Amino acid sequence: MDLRHAGTNVRAPFDVSLPGDAGTLSCQKLLRLLPGKRVVCDASWNNKRVIAKLFVERKHFSKERDGLQALQDAGISTPRIVAQFENGTGGLHIILIEYLKAAENLKMRLQTAVTGDENNGLLKRTMAILAAMHDAGLTQQDIHLDNFLVNAEGIHVIDGGAVCRHRQPLAKRTAADNLGKFFAQIEPLDDTVVRDIYSAYKRAGAPARGQVMKALVRRRRWRRRRYVKKTTRNCTEFIARRKWDRLIVYRRDHDSDEFTQFLEDPNRFMATGTVLKSGNTATVALMSIDGKQLVVKRYNIKHWRHALRRFWRPSRAWISWLNGHRLTFTGVSTPTPVAVIECRWGPLRGRAFYVSAYVDGDHLSDYVASLNNNNHPIIPGWLEQQVVTFFRMLSRERLSHGDMKANNLLLVNHRLSVIDLDSIRQHRYAWRWRRAFRRDLERFLRNWEGRIGQHFDTLLRPMLSVGSQFNYRQRDK
Repeated sequence: MDLRHAGTNVRAPFDVSLPGDAGTLSCQKLLRLLPGKRVVCDASWNNKRVIAKLFVERKHFSKERDGLQALQDAGISTPRIVAQFENGTGGLHIILIEYLKAAENLKMRLQTAVTGDENNGLLKRTMAILAAMHDAGLTQQDIHLDNFLVNAEGIHVIDGGAVCRHRQPLAKRTAADNLGKFFAQIEPLDDTVVRDIYSAYKRAGAPARGQVMKALVRRRRWRRRRYVKKTTRNCTEFIARRKWDRLIVYRRDHDSDEFTQFLEDPNRFMATGTVLKSGNTATVALMSIDGKQLVVKRYNIKHWRHALRRFWRPSRAWISWLNGHRLTFTGVSTPTPVAVIECRWGPLRGRAFYVSAYVDGDHLSDYVASLNNNNHPIIPGWLEQQVVTFFRMLSRERLSHGDMKANNLLLVNHRLSVIDLDSIRQHRYAWRWRRAFRRDLERFLRNWEGRIGQHFDTLLRPMLSVGSQFNYRQRDK
């Protein structure tokens, strides 16, 4: 196999001949693919199940091997190296790593945890491991939850290629930055929970919790900006096509012949779908492609003066696309963004389409009206929690929605999901965010009357001064 030129066209299963009399490596399932760099797969060798890492360049092979060895030397639990081969078939450098039975990565384990105490327990144990790594002068540059595997034997650190070795135990500033990176991976995470978790990080050179919190805020914003930028280009998750008359970006997992036909002529597909909304500025339709239900929102051009105003500005579909991913990354639920299409004439923008997954839910206004009709005395506790959490997440990330009508909020499986994303803004300055956030809250409260209105007012009125409760000295750049 020529990994140097295979790109994303690597498919399992496949076999690799190993040097000498080492036999054949049978790769059964792809676990990770970085085109032109490395392939990680669940494999079999000599009737033994292993994790195989196949590298194109020797420097990456060496870094992986040396990183795993450094973890072992420091007494950190990590899978052992079963075998290694240099300059194998096609010039590949291969490391075979012990397969850990019944292991899940930390991200999956946190998602499936039954209670918050179980989550906190896992994170505290991970804090103890990070403290030991930092005492040994080790960090993971690309630290994330997938780099920790959990099974009955404990928590194990993987990905030796991300291990960075320092000459001495970590200084407070370096440790705080590494911990900020780690905490920024956990979404959604109430910042107050960090205090309890951080108590398990015990070492002589431990940074102050406030220092870690500042690093968390900085790293969280950095990760969000990097991810949103990723959604505009070709990568393993997205496909981007730019022509003089069209800009198209869509999820790679939706790539198919039928979906490609839709991207080339979305109007034809919308005409065969079910119209959900028909207006001068936007038309919304529900349709099915490859058996998947999708919602398409077409942003119309009303007249030539409207066209002149929109020519040079990012389309509302493009803004919705970026905001959809920004919200998802932040932990705010919204229907999955699937594609964005901009009709262009060179740099000039015209009609645009935003495509998202269809979710079956009730508008918040309809659900609350049904409660009122059935004479429920109060809003259910779970709904109160969802509403408060939603606004807290917006305030934490300094976001404003801009059109907080109750029918722009859906209830899907007892979870609040937001739609109509083209007015959402990420604010650079705290004073502008406070003003916009106040408008969002006041607009939300105007949706309700009577005892329902009084109940929401009592619940959310304290948040109108929420800006004073947060210290946002860090500016997004």
